[in-house]
Amino acid sequence: MFKFFILALLIPCAVIASETPEMCQTACKTPYGSTIGVTPNGVKSFSNCQAKCVIFEPHHENGTYTGIKWQCVEFARRWLLKRKGVVYGDVDVAADIWDKISHFKRISDGHLLPTINYEIGSTAPPQVGDLLVYAKAYKGTGHVAVVLSVDANKQVLQVGEQNYLNTEWPSTHARKIHWLKRGGRYWLLDPYLLGWKRSLALCDHCDNPGSKFITKLPKEGKQVSLADIGILTQAYGLHDLWQKIKKDPPKNPFRSDGCSMWFNDWGKVSIYSACFFHDLKYWSGYPDEELERLKADSELMMDVAKLLKSTKMAEAMFNGVRLGGHERYKRSFSWGFGRE
Repeated sequence: MFKFFILALLIPCAVIASETPEMCQTACKTPYGSTIGVTPNGVKSFSNCQAKCVIFEPHHENGTYTGIKWQCVEFARRWLLKRKGVVYGDVDVAADIWDKISHFKRISDGHLLPTINYEIGSTAPPQVGDLLVYAKAYKGTGHVAVVLSVDANKQVLQVGEQNYLNTEWPSTHARKIHWLKRGGRYWLLDPYLLGWKRSLALCDHCDNPGSKFITKLPKEGKQVSLADIGILTQAYGLHDLWQKIKKDPPKNPFRSDGCSMWFNDWGKVSIYSACFFHDLKYWSGYPDEELERLKADSELMMDVAKLLKSTKMAEAMFNGVRLGGHERYKRSFSWGFGRE
């Protein structure tokens, strides 16, 4: 009985081996599964034989699923895992990364880091670590590659990828892509490219799994860019607020005036952070959002109470913003001041 059980376990493996698709055995650019390139930081790219080859065999990296061997989606996910400590969710085809992936997941703690899409022709240039996402019109699936380096002087970037050419890399990159800058906008000279995707929560120029957040708050009165707002809101876990701002950014630039008509410090304790994010919520508010304003004011009270370890000042500030923060007063700090 025991021998029969072992035999039963072995038979499926033999069947799988014998059913390897012919398209994965013939007309290969390079042998399936062979290493065709290695990034400067040691992430390998493997041959998929040729573009039509699909073997539904999952790959795991240190216990984390990275995708089906050796598709482009698998390489991009594995690169993010090894270099940034994050992954993205499942997609049917590579092109779906553009519309269906709204965040990366940090493996260490499950934290979700929202992403931003920059369409081709964006005013924001591509950066190292960005995912270049290609339309479904390319081979019916699209494609995804990772930006490995950017040379602004030569206007060229280098990418790493799998299942594109399936040939050996010329160096520590799969290929180069040139770009043009016209009218302050960036145009990558590569067919079918939709644009580039990144998470603003991963710090600039970081290239290690332990990437930290940029958490230092801008000074009172300083204009804060949309990109920095994205970094800060994600760093402080304000994901819903960021989604609201990203979907419809207020027309007026954001500046915090700190704790309006109050004190930024009390008893040598700074409460500026509580006021900064309260300002951000007011800046992005819409008319007649009474429930949202009440929520923002309540969160200010709770944040101040936690910082001061006392409720007296927190309750006083709550009553102050409830009385003086309504949009009808049309002050520089009134609800919705970014949308007036």
